[in-house]
Amino acid sequence: MREPERDPRRQGQPARQQPGRRHARDPQSEIGRPGYGALDARYDAPWYDDAPRNDPRHDVYGPVSDDPYAAPDTYTPGHTYYPDRGRPDQDRSGHDRPGQVHPGQPSAGPGHARPQRAAQQSTDQADGQAQGGQAQGGQQGPEHEHAAQVWPPGWAPIVVDRPTTEFEPKPPGARHLPDTEFDGWSTAHATVRLASVRGYSHRYYGKPRQDHVEACVHAATGTVLFAVADGVSSAEEAEVGARLACGTALAVMTEHLDAGHAPQWREVLRTAADQLLMAAARRYGRAIDPAEAEKLFATTLVAGFATPAPEGLTASMARIGDSGAWLLAEGQYRPALGAKDDPAAAVVSSAVHPLPRVPDPPDQTQLTLVPGQVLLVGTDGFGDALGDGRGQVGRLFAQWLAQPPPARGLAHLLDFSRETFDDDRTLLALWPRTVQGSGAGSGPR
Repeated sequence: MREPERDPRRQGQPARQQPGRRHARDPQSEIGRPGYGALDARYDAPWYDDAPRNDPRHDVYGPVSDDPYAAPDTYTPGHTYYPDRGRPDQDRSGHDRPGQVHPGQPSAGPGHARPQRAAQQSTDQADGQAQGGQAQGGQQGPEHEHAAQVWPPGWAPIVVDRPTTEFEPKPPGARHLPDTEFDGWSTAHATVRLASVRGYSHRYYGKPRQDHVEACVHAATGTVLFAVADGVSSAEEAEVGARLACGTALAVMTEHLDAGHAPQWREVLRTAADQLLMAAARRYGRAIDPAEAEKLFATTLVAGFATPAPEGLTASMARIGDSGAWLLAEGQYRPALGAKDDPAAAVVSSAVHPLPRVPDPPDQTQLTLVPGQVLLVGTDGFGDALGDGRGQVGRLFAQWLAQPPPARGLAHLLDFSRETFDDDRTLLALWPRTVQGSGAGSGPR
């Protein structure tokens, strides 16, 4: 979906394809804001609460496993280890990758997985010392000043395979669009976690996060409503389009539930498209056609709702564009809206057909969620890295989403570092809860 960009850090190499992309503004949703809301004690993750807080041999998710790659003398905080793949700082033959720093060795600073970056840092350090001994430990300028130490221990990005280059992000622009947002809460019948993180490419180039995600509950029916959008990078204000599409979808679904019936997907999607057209007309000061609005606000959209049912939750979703949804159960991922490369899916190529275009009929599905299953809805920044779910990223998320993590834990998990996968990433996760007695609410008909 994204157009390839030339990265100055990779001069002389082919332009890489960049995968896909974001959460509702909430008073408690941003990293760095106090308080994350009280979590149901039955759904607090024991592996999180029981983890020693200041032991560098424990990452944010708890004790390191007993496999040989996670032994105390080889464990690096922030790294994820897979016994069948070896350590991330070694190749499959067990040899050290160039430029890797092991525990007990002095840090090479940002980009330690890139020998050319380490060499440049050494040059910078020597130059700084020659000019008055200002350089200490190779830390030169804003790109270096935060990388020598991770605080608190365990909050370094989780490394999957080869990490991306370390650097200090640039600001996203004039609008207040946080780098990272997350939220988490539970109803009597469902637990929700969601997070959206700015991609490494947007951080490097100083562009805003173009993903968005929102979720709320309809109190009268206990129905959870959600929307995930991925602004198309070629659109001038993709981030605005994504937010407008999500907000409109939730508003229309709420109106339908208030009227006593289930959301009607054609009306939900058509209204979201109309809002983009009207916003573009206000921006230009004249009537415009959908093609012009697409150049300004083009975005994908997955809208959905989950209603309490005796067996768990009944979920319904509709999609425009290439964002995705998956059902995770027993470590296996099943596409809920058709895989991106599935010949039978509505989206079968790399072309994106976003809002304000509305297909007729829209791509939609309905499914039942039972305890032990997780519904995941995300942008292609997550989906492209996930693939078919059988690789390292799939195993990582299957392990830590078997039960609801803290909301901030999902944000940390989603911000994993893996070379070439540098697009915005957004993910909403929905677990059905086991409720004593009747599990069903008075959902829409």
